[in-house]
Formats: sequence, C-alpha cells, structure tokens
Amino acid sequence: LLHGRADRFIPCVQSERLRDALQGAGAPVEFTGYDGADHMWLGSPAAADDALVRTIGFLAARSGD
Repeated sequence: LLHGRADRFIPCVQSERLRDALQGAGAPVEFTGYDGADHMWLGSPAAADDALVRTIGFLAARSGD
C-alpha cells in the first residue's frame, strides 16, 4: 500500500486501516506513507518516482505466479 500523507481526497488513515485489517487477517502487507505527497503524488516528484519503482518491483516479483 502506498499513500500520500497530504492526500486531500482520500485520507491516509484509510490505507493505514486497510493495512491493519490485512495484518489482522494474517495477510502479508507493506505500507509506505509519503510525507507531503497529495493525491496521485502531486507536490512530491520523489514520492511518485519511489511509488513507481515499488509498484514495478511488486508486479515483477509476482509475474510468475
């Protein structure tokens, strides 16, 4: 889960709650919150870059599943 902490449209707490629920259900989950990043990483090009790298890595690791 990747979420901008300054998101004005979808509060970051929603991703934090989803993380907690997934952990509670025993599912593997990772959460990264990006300080200063708004919705769709607006205002934080570094967050956008990192989110892209993490997303590609996640998908590549599971491409053989």
